[in-house]
Amino acid sequence: MYVKLALRNAKRSARDYLIYFITIAMTMSLIFAYNLMLYSDEIRGLSSSMDSMTQIIGMVTMMVAFITGWLIHYTTRFILQRRSREFGTYLLLGMEKTTISRMFLIENLIIGLLALLCGMAMGTLLYQVFASIIMNVFGSPYRISLFLSPEAVLLTLIYFLAIYLFVLWRSRRTFRKSRIYDFMVADKQNQHLKRLHPVLSTLFLFLSVSSMALGIWILSFLPDPLQYSRYILGIISPLVLLSAGVIFLVIGIYGFSITFSSFLLLLQRHWNGIRYKGLNLFLLRQTTSKVKTNGFIMGTISLLLTVMLLSVCSGFLFNSTYESTVQSESPFDVLLYYDSQEDVDFSPAVDVVEQNTQVEASSFYHVYQSGQSDVTDLLLNQTNYIQQFPYFPPYDLCMPVSTYNRLCSMLGYSSIRLKDNQYAVHIETQPYEQVLEKALPSNSIRIGDQDLTFSDVFCFPFAQWAPNGFGFVIIVPDHLCKNLDIASSVMAFCTAEPAPLELRNELYDVSEVLTNQDGDPIRQGYFTPIVQSYSMDHNRSVYTILSFAVFYLGIVLIFICATILAIQQLSDAAKYRYRYDILHKMGVGEKRIGHLIFQQLAIYFGIPLILPVCLCIPLTGIINEAFSTMLGASQSAYWYLLAAFGLFLVIYLCYFVATLVSFKRGILSDKR
Repeated sequence: MYVKLALRNAKRSARDYLIYFITIAMTMSLIFAYNLMLYSDEIRGLSSSMDSMTQIIGMVTMMVAFITGWLIHYTTRFILQRRSREFGTYLLLGMEKTTISRMFLIENLIIGLLALLCGMAMGTLLYQVFASIIMNVFGSPYRISLFLSPEAVLLTLIYFLAIYLFVLWRSRRTFRKSRIYDFMVADKQNQHLKRLHPVLSTLFLFLSVSSMALGIWILSFLPDPLQYSRYILGIISPLVLLSAGVIFLVIGIYGFSITFSSFLLLLQRHWNGIRYKGLNLFLLRQTTSKVKTNGFIMGTISLLLTVMLLSVCSGFLFNSTYESTVQSESPFDVLLYYDSQEDVDFSPAVDVVEQNTQVEASSFYHVYQSGQSDVTDLLLNQTNYIQQFPYFPPYDLCMPVSTYNRLCSMLGYSSIRLKDNQYAVHIETQPYEQVLEKALPSNSIRIGDQDLTFSDVFCFPFAQWAPNGFGFVIIVPDHLCKNLDIASSVMAFCTAEPAPLELRNELYDVSEVLTNQDGDPIRQGYFTPIVQSYSMDHNRSVYTILSFAVFYLGIVLIFICATILAIQQLSDAAKYRYRYDILHKMGVGEKRIGHLIFQQLAIYFGIPLILPVCLCIPLTGIINEAFSTMLGASQSAYWYLLAAFGLFLVIYLCYFVATLVSFKRGILSDKR
């Protein structure tokens, strides 16, 4: 009997469950798609590093499941409030609370299971999209085929049951604590409205905007090495700067959202031409009153939307910068690096390389201790060099110009010429290059017993994370290096084909038999082989995992924001129905009322977008600058911001349309 009643109620209340259904279906589709990726042998077999994807995505999915549980609980509370009078009537007719609770549980399970099935169907399609993107990143062919993993299905069901156990437990507690009176008046509760003096609201709004501007200004120091040193002088750590900037932004966002409606009310007093045109007065009062009573919620939504847009944008950036990072880290196909002051004999390692690859060109060389630290001191004084290379040596590193020209030839770059009294600098980071180009022409350095004048600065990938200098290397005439101490021994290879991934481990295995040129064991230092194919494979995996994890959280944040906005409007449908009834009795037609409803929802859904759009433009520039500085990757992040915003709008508009349909039915149902 109660199952039939639950089925009938579910059909009758379909419009109330529309947002509920969409939320469950979309979140479950995302969870199922990511679970399919976890158990896909095709994806996990792309790289050995992809095994860590299981752990990271698994942890993110647990977080998403927790957020989804809260979100569905929030939606269930709305349904309870919407149907409170119905449940109160059941109690008056003598039905027990446990029976009503059980019936409500069955209704929710029916809708939830239908949404789960739809979500898993959509998740299967979504997996095809994700899989094709990952395969394209790794340069592997991909063919669309149906893939269903029993483990992924079981894991998704476990998450679904855990979420529903939590939601239904909370709903049962609500039924137990509520009285008949509580059910009968639940949909008529008024929200508390705090009034601010117009002058105070304007002042607070100005302070909020100033707080956001200050936060952006503080954050702008982080990626710019020149500004960081010039204004902050390296006294404040980047973590403190980041924390301060975020705090000022959060304060500004909440302050703006809380005072914005009061500011609008102040402005509308002076907009008499617009205010009294048509039904604008009614529309303005409807919108401002709702925004005013939900200022904190609107601030939270604006904050979440900002984080979402930046997260998805960063995910796209992560996915597009791995190749630039690999080129910076390992421009040569194979590189053998031994950080030791002894002259290392790489013969055993060379034999391993030649057995596994076809060597086209190779070069053995030394990097030397210059005996001075003029360039390092210059970078420390004018940039955040110490943040980039915290373990730099106490002296500048240098190499002979003949060695530099051999390496340039191997990489396809032109040779350089130096006079006997000149030096040049090679540096990988463009902001540092600009600093040196301005400062070095007026500075000479002393190598050995000779003063050298500045010639030029060069900037391209050159393995300067340690083998060829810590961020930079000084290029000097050959004769000056004869009396300098060795800093490290290096050997670079260019091969006909990419080296096998296993070569890196084989090179590590021969590290124990390496000796110096006299055949004696090396007493100190460490050996590091760099294989470009391995670095590329590893970086692809890392950036794919990071980008998909960030993308995952970003999509979930969209669901949260859109669901909250939808429920905030639908929860007050009964109150709005009374106001629109009065308009209808005054002669306003249904078509005009429908247009007013559209305008009201469009404004309410649009207001939380004002701050995210305005903030994301400068913040995306800061993120782009940070990627360019730290990863040496120059990307146009604004295209990724547009892509993130487009993806957001697709989901956002789905919720807007669903809210509009439900809201119109609730308002206009009695007029037909």
